[in-house]
Amino acid sequence: MQHPYFGDLDTSDQDGTDVIWERDLELAGQPVDVALWANENQVLDPAQLDAFALLLEDLPELDAKARGFLTVELNEDDDFIAYHTDEVENFPALAAIAPDGEISIDEFVRALRLCNIGLWCDGTVVMDYQIDPDHSDQILAVKLDMQGGLKEVAWES
Repeated sequence: MQHPYFGDLDTSDQDGTDVIWERDLELAGQPVDVALWANENQVLDPAQLDAFALLLEDLPELDAKARGFLTVELNEDDDFIAYHTDEVENFPALAAIAPDGEISIDEFVRALRLCNIGLWCDGTVVMDYQIDPDHSDQILAVKLDMQGGLKEVAWES
């Protein structure tokens, strides 16, 4: 299939679920790895691909929306922040902005780095945020629908 944003897409040559398109986008001067995932021989939905493309075309707006969801989630449960601030000395990027381990939720959310976006052909967009990607494998995954609505925020590693 040929798509105006994603180009030539083919699911016939893969075994199982795999990446069929990948690109590095830039957000606030940082690279963000974006991948489109599909199942073997999956028939791709052009409307779904169009919806994904619309979200990616305004990445700053999508990021702001996801950070809003993160702020709400961390106000309800700040264990992810505590995990990192309790041992702030192990996370240099966090220690640079909060040397004593004290940081507001808003400051923490602003400091999170968007590292990856997964576009899943079941209609899910997964945005992976990390506080110190070089020193922590802990991720806050913001899972959205194709319109950018929240499905869930999950702590993953």
